[in-house]
Amino acid sequence: MDPMTLEIICRRMAEVVLNSLKGSTLTGLEGALMMTDALRLDYEVESVMISGGVADHAYTTSPCDTLDEIARYGDIGPMLGRQVRQVFKGNGMELIR
Repeated sequence: MDPMTLEIICRRMAEVVLNSLKGSTLTGLEGALMMTDALRLDYEVESVMISGGVADHAYTTSPCDTLDEIARYGDIGPMLGRQVRQVFKGNGMELIR
């Protein structure tokens, strides 16, 4: 798989996470991926804290352009972290530590 395809997949995954926090009705991919009932959001989520390996890349700008850089840990965590950062920032959602 090439880096551009992985970027598209990870961007969509980040959008799914964002949409689940916006309180939107989850349909299509978002609805299919939910393993529990949707979150009960009777308030607006303004900021999010992420932990774990993906968070390391959501909070930093380490290289993530080649397949070797993306898969350095045997997964797509670096690219997913980058896309979470970009998608959340682009939608006014603050990532806090």
